[in-house]
Amino acid sequence: MEQKQLGRKGNVADVLVFTIYILVTAVGLILVGFFMTQFGEKLEGTPLQDTAVGNKSIAFINQIGDENIPKYFTILFIFDIIGIIGTSFLISLALPFFILYIIFIAFAVILAVFSMSFYDKFSEVSALQAYIADQTMINAIFQHAPLITLIVGVISAIIIMAKLPGGGQDI
Repeated sequence: MEQKQLGRKGNVADVLVFTIYILVTAVGLILVGFFMTQFGEKLEGTPLQDTAVGNKSIAFINQIGDENIPKYFTILFIFDIIGIIGTSFLISLALPFFILYIIFIAFAVILAVFSMSFYDKFSEVSALQAYIADQTMINAIFQHAPLITLIVGVISAIIIMAKLPGGGQDI
């Protein structure tokens, strides 16, 4: 039977991408949730609310803005961490390049500090303050962003160096 090599390889810069992705995703989902909440509130006094379907639609829009956005972010956050750890099994690095990976992790932690600072400034926007204050999971992740980035990077580094040399997987 013929053995095939998987064509996918992990990327050393995954931890850097993780930090940027989490910031962009959080800001994007907060804006979507905020606008959905505002849209739902504007629809509440309209004749659309008089019908059963309209009432359910308004409730659904409000639910997306109030309840589902933190769930979506948490799911994306967890799957991103799983993806980084999973692709760590596909990275094959020699020791000199592993030192470069450690430098990437350091840059990612510094970038996480900047993203935490950006998120703090973003949460001070007066129109968004009340909405962001309700996003406990997103707030907790950004309060600990450098530590989370460091932990994910270290776990990834351990996996990269602990596996057998040769990289990839044979099927």
